[in-house]
Parts: sequence; structure tokens; C-alpha cells
Amino acid sequence: MSAPQTFNRLVSIAGLLLVVPIALPLISGTVKPLDAGIRAMVLFGGVLVARRLANLTPRPLMVVETDTE
Repeated sequence: MSAPQTFNRLVSIAGLLLVVPIALPLISGTVKPLDAGIRAMVLFGGVLVARRLANLTPRPLMVVETDTE
């Protein structure tokens, strides 16, 4: 697995875990659905930006030996 793929997975998992603090106040009724939706939208945007940045990292080169014969 390459570094960008690993970073993409870590960012996605972190984004999933960061939804929990948004969901708990929504379930308890201390936050309105609109406010929770805005928070989730901002979080989703942050995850998308982080994943795009991960795709900009340089990819490793594969050197293939050639047969001179």
C-alpha cells in the first residue's frame, strides 16, 4: 500500500470518528438538525481537502531492470 492510500484511509477513518461528537448532541437534543448538518458538512469538506492533498504527494518510482541481451 502506498503512502497516499494509507493517508487517505487514515483521514477517512478520522473523519468517521469525528462525526461522533456531532451525532451525540443531536441525539440528546442539545443541537438542532440544521446546526448538526452544517457541522457535518464542514467536516466532510475538510476530509475531502485532506484527501486531495494526500493525492498530491509524490508517488514512488518503480525501476524495472531490462535485459541487454
